[in-house]
Amino acid sequence: MRRLLLIAAALAAGCSSTTPGSDDLGADLSPNMPPPDLAVAGPLHHVSSVWQAGGNPAAGASVCVVEFPQLPCAFADINGASSVAAPDHQNVTLRYTLAGAYPVETTVATSDHDLDIGALTISGNQVWDDFFTGLGITRDPAKGDLIVALRQVGTDAGAPVPVAGATVTLAPASGVVTYTLDDGTPSTAQTTTTSAGHLRVFNVNPGVVELIVNAGGLTCRAAFGWSGGDNMLGMRIDQSVRSVAIAWCT
Repeated sequence: MRRLLLIAAALAAGCSSTTPGSDDLGADLSPNMPPPDLAVAGPLHHVSSVWQAGGNPAAGASVCVVEFPQLPCAFADINGASSVAAPDHQNVTLRYTLAGAYPVETTVATSDHDLDIGALTISGNQVWDDFFTGLGITRDPAKGDLIVALRQVGTDAGAPVPVAGATVTLAPASGVVTYTLDDGTPSTAQTTTTSAGHLRVFNVNPGVVELIVNAGGLTCRAAFGWSGGDNMLGMRIDQSVRSVAIAWCT
């Protein structure tokens, strides 16, 4: 087995990632997620990851490949790091589960070589509960939530820079779209990304959705998940789960 590196960490108000490699991962993959219990074909690779909850390493969290429940899950060490096997050349969903926290998922387009996707971050449960309260939204347990971050390579040694002034449209449309203000709070009145380069969509219908990005003259593609081409990302949404997507724009 080769090792496919996936580094995922806790996502507070924003998120970060290392610069994606030159490989155009996922460009030729089908937008349809494989059904559960799909037969495992081809070689397996290890997807290594680190995840934190509320800013702290999520030691003991399980990491499972949703589409392949027959594969064993991995468990995070004291640093939140883990390594789980996944088939190559597939759109797979990694689910991070920790007692007392909402599950988190991200879609990854696997390849035939190692991959390091950098870091993801997620707010703690109380922060999200406060978002619902502040927005006057009732959480629907039959639906999921989505976090989208838009980043571009900055001039400071390649450090990621949030993309402001962009919009993201879901197809099919569902959920309450909120763009994150500079102070980290979600707003239904804001219509484009701010300097946070970040948005949240609450109560999204389960299933596979396409995220259509309009970032002015920039071209955005999935950092490590399924990319349907320029300015289009694919994501799986599950009920009572937060899904995370990161797009790199050039």
